[in-house]
Amino acid sequence: MVSLAEITSHLIRFGYVIMLILGITGHLLNILTFLSKDFGKNVCVFYMICSTILDLFAINGGIIPIVLIDYAAYNIPNANRFTCKIYYHVVFLFWPAMASTCLFLMTFDRCLSTSRNVRWRRLSSIPFARRLFTVTLLFLFVSSAFCWIVYDLSDGICTTTSSTGAMAVVVYGNIFISLIPHGGMIICSIVAWIHIRQLAHRINPNTTSNNESSAVQRMNRQLFILIFVQAGVAVILEFQRNIVATYSLITSSMQKSIEHQQIEYLITHVSIILYTIKYSFSFYLNYMCSSMFRKTFHKCVKSLVQRCFRFDQHN
Repeated sequence: MVSLAEITSHLIRFGYVIMLILGITGHLLNILTFLSKDFGKNVCVFYMICSTILDLFAINGGIIPIVLIDYAAYNIPNANRFTCKIYYHVVFLFWPAMASTCLFLMTFDRCLSTSRNVRWRRLSSIPFARRLFTVTLLFLFVSSAFCWIVYDLSDGICTTTSSTGAMAVVVYGNIFISLIPHGGMIICSIVAWIHIRQLAHRINPNTTSNNESSAVQRMNRQLFILIFVQAGVAVILEFQRNIVATYSLITSSMQKSIEHQQIEYLITHVSIILYTIKYSFSFYLNYMCSSMFRKTFHKCVKSLVQRCFRFDQHN
């Protein structure tokens, strides 16, 4: 009979690799689709492209070190002081915080674009989105730089130099990776839904909203679906990960049997793999939920294949 330790070992060996392959493939296909002319210069599309790139960094940075430990017995954070500090600054805090915040910015933009206030609606623009994204990126990069102080090598292991530093990392992660982005997603989703309901009651269905063409309205509807499905899945996955992490933290000082430890270790890795879906499965969610995304994706793939055939013929 297969033991829990063996199941966990196989899960680590194959589960993370599968998630990495699916994630990288999906993100590249996401970028290919969103850069299509069919989506045009839309604020949501700008945020989605940024989110896809950040998710690509986050999943590579999060999973590759785990895979290297298992397959090559090489621990990147423990390699030297520089990799120790930059790993926990950029990979552990900054990329996940920025990826989560970018999804929050998408829902925030939908909240602005559906507002009754003209001034708020004007903020749903590419120039404002670029400024907001840049300011947010700089803030999170600078604010998470305290990792260069609190992390260092101790007996060849990269760890926090004090309990205060460890607490600072936990508090920062809970606030900027979990609480603010996902709390913001929930609030903005509710507000946007209220705005849409109000808009539906105010406008005659026989007329177009704000003189928009039916094609633009259809695209906005599809973008709403893409954004709020992603936000909903992200909140659920974040919630399950926080429950498991909180339980592990609370019971860390308790005496546990070997079987209990093995079960907890297995559940922890299942939780982490589920959590990586947040950073790796946006393409597959988009493909399942949006007919416009599927149509645009098929068109892009067909165009790419035709270009490849033309290139081969010329050679």
